[in-house]
Amino acid sequence: MKKMELQKQVLLSYSVVYPDRHDKIEDLLSNVPSNTAIEFISYNLSKKVNQFIGEHDFDIWAPWIMKTRNDVKNPVGQYAQQYNLGNYALIDKYAMLLLISRLLTCYNWRNDELTEDDLSNLFLAYMLCCDERLAMNQKRPNNNMKAEEFVESYMPDCLKSDNIEAPRDYRLLMIKCYMLLIEFPKYNTKFAQYVDEFCKEKDIPSAKYFWMRSF
Repeated sequence: MKKMELQKQVLLSYSVVYPDRHDKIEDLLSNVPSNTAIEFISYNLSKKVNQFIGEHDFDIWAPWIMKTRNDVKNPVGQYAQQYNLGNYALIDKYAMLLLISRLLTCYNWRNDELTEDDLSNLFLAYMLCCDERLAMNQKRPNNNMKAEEFVESYMPDCLKSDNIEAPRDYRLLMIKCYMLLIEFPKYNTKFAQYVDEFCKEKDIPSAKYFWMRSF
């Protein structure tokens, strides 16, 4: 079996790039054509979902940010000069779903072509959704995180995201669960500690027992 690695990225968000702005998502989306915006976000979300291994979010994100106003893209450019955006997650699936939800909340039935202002406001709204997404789990996974912290903050959020993002097929989940809980820990001792801590907290004899009882 090919050795696997657990990859982690920091999510770029509104509060990091625009610390001096105080936009409200309702105001940003109030005049954005809902139908066109939902189509645009859904298309980019689809590209994210169908990414190949090795592809980076920059290919989806860059064409969007380049069509925004200077007051939106210039701070991003300034931030990029200080930090390597290759280490950041630029398109987050859960944040994109939050944005679609917000667009549906202030739905206006419009099908107009998206203008520079529309794309700018849409981008700012997405970045606010990234803030909201980060607030759902206060601690992002990192190499220094203890097993207890991982179980407490990150695992529940992953399960919640999976539940919202797509209908779950038990046959596919059975395979994914086996690979995650039984095979992957053989090649990653750090993740094995996370799984052991999870079983310990839930008073489960072993990961294999949990997998067999689940399916």
